[in-house]
Amino acid sequence: MLPGPATERKLWREGAPYSPNFLAAYSLYRQALLTADAMESAQMMRTAATEMETLVMKDQSSAEAFFFLDVIYTKLGDATKRQAAADRMTKLGRKIDFKVDTEVVAPEELAALQTRTVGTAGIAGTPTPTAPGTSPVVLPGNLNPATNTVLPNGVVAPLPDKYALVIGQSQSRVSGGLVPFATTDVQRVHDALVNFAGYLPENVVMIQNTTAAEIKTAATALAARAGEGATVVIFYAGAGVNLGGKDYLAGVDTESTSDTSSMYGKAELLSTFAQRGARVFAFFEASRPIDANGFYFGREVITGGSIAQVQATRPNDTVGATYRDNQQVGLFANAFVQTLSELRSNRLPIFEFTWQVFYAMRRGTSGTTGGGGTQVCTLPQLTNLAADAKF
Repeated sequence: MLPGPATERKLWREGAPYSPNFLAAYSLYRQALLTADAMESAQMMRTAATEMETLVMKDQSSAEAFFFLDVIYTKLGDATKRQAAADRMTKLGRKIDFKVDTEVVAPEELAALQTRTVGTAGIAGTPTPTAPGTSPVVLPGNLNPATNTVLPNGVVAPLPDKYALVIGQSQSRVSGGLVPFATTDVQRVHDALVNFAGYLPENVVMIQNTTAAEIKTAATALAARAGEGATVVIFYAGAGVNLGGKDYLAGVDTESTSDTSSMYGKAELLSTFAQRGARVFAFFEASRPIDANGFYFGREVITGGSIAQVQATRPNDTVGATYRDNQQVGLFANAFVQTLSELRSNRLPIFEFTWQVFYAMRRGTSGTTGGGGTQVCTLPQLTNLAADAKF
């Protein structure tokens, strides 16, 4: 059923109010994203792609169909079919004018669709050619330097009930826990949240090279403003420690992995916000060595509140870095910022967002398929949150 009064007509191709075939294929694709079994998810994506290919063959060529074909084949790692779809899109050119209903398409996907389309010859929504030898139309100041993709102009509309606490500890004394690029990372994350994810500048608190007591003070003050139903992002870059199954964030003055008096408990940090009814989305850029007892940072499971946790790397791995603008930046933070800049939305579903960060870490900025990165992030650990909960 279409939203709005019955007298409100929506005229698309040949008077049809919408394309049910496209919506069916899109819904199958979304279901595939939420399917835990990798083989089943891949099969569902192939079926969705086949249905969209069928629409194109029936001369129902829409920008949306080609966009999701590109996304699906990228996720499947099928470079041949992806290139074939791109070639067909280029060949069709102006004929890609079939309209579909996009009211059920996730807003972050609509934003990503806009990054791949520009007005051409007065026809809004004509896809930018992606086949070899063709060049997209790039407007001045409208290019993502990390990926060379066209971005919409302007800052994403901010929402007043979204808050963030970003913490960078680049001067840690904890053995094996130093993240020298932490302060650079959190500055970039701060800017990306404000520009690309709908966070008001005054709602994003950034602290660097600080003690556990100062982290607690900042968290308590921000939590007092973030009430019931608020969205809170926490991004921590620095040393993390697990002692006896409990996770801690190391203060700048922490010298020993056993000195919990100078650390701040991760559960205490998250609970500061969760106990006020906020939804918490936490991202941790910390190395995760496994100690002699089998403990590692991120192992602690929190059962209370609505919380999502993402780790920058797998257990027993170390966070790595790359270079941007002659500065060393963390692989995780770089992919985090890159994904925010590409999706450009104030309503980002946590599971899909993290998958995009995962793939960005694997391939860097070298292309759009496959990849061989040695460091990848984890998928979200969810407590009382849906896979499509948005931040």
